[in-house]
Amino acid sequence: MKNKLSLGSVLGIGLTSLIVAISAFSGQLSDFISQLERKNAKQAFSEWYNQHPFAPGNQLSADAAEELPKYDRPDLARQQDFLWTLDPALGYPPRERLLEAQRIVEEYKSDPSRYAPGDALLPWEERGPNNVGGRTRALMWDPNTTNKVWAAGVGGGLWYNNDITTPGTSWNNVDDFWTNIAISCIAFDPSNTQVFYVGTGEGWYNADALQGLGVWKTTDGGST
Repeated sequence: MKNKLSLGSVLGIGLTSLIVAISAFSGQLSDFISQLERKNAKQAFSEWYNQHPFAPGNQLSADAAEELPKYDRPDLARQQDFLWTLDPALGYPPRERLLEAQRIVEEYKSDPSRYAPGDALLPWEERGPNNVGGRTRALMWDPNTTNKVWAAGVGGGLWYNNDITTPGTSWNNVDDFWTNIAISCIAFDPSNTQVFYVGTGEGWYNADALQGLGVWKTTDGGST
């Protein structure tokens, strides 16, 4: 009896192991097939794209296309837009989907909670300024006060808000001098929090980089 039970146990363990192995193999096979299908789909689309009459090089040589006055060829822009917006599964841009996209946008606009950053527990709230354009590149919580915050724009401007927690408080620019300097970073000295450093200018990695005037320092918490 014991031998029979042991044999049954062995058979059961073996069968279980076989099922697990088959399941694992099936999963790997399914992943392999999916990857192969995606690869084939990408290859098929690439071949279709390269043969499309709108594809670059299928109408003119690269040198000839480069010599064309682009401002007189709106058709080239139209062809490029066609290729950029088409659905690979259809082979053309599905313009009818724009109506559905517009409906979704209007739906989101009617309910700000759907597109506002954060969540119900930790929502983001706008604190301005909303009357001055520019890119806010630097933020610093003033270490010498409770709720004062400094902000700087890479397009120019050094600002402060004396109470960031109150929606009614305004952002104030330090003066007209700072309005014309690109500011990219702000920091304070942890050993002396009255000392602030403001770094100006952008790097040369983008074509529209703005030049600065070096690093500036204040020793009285930003008063001067």
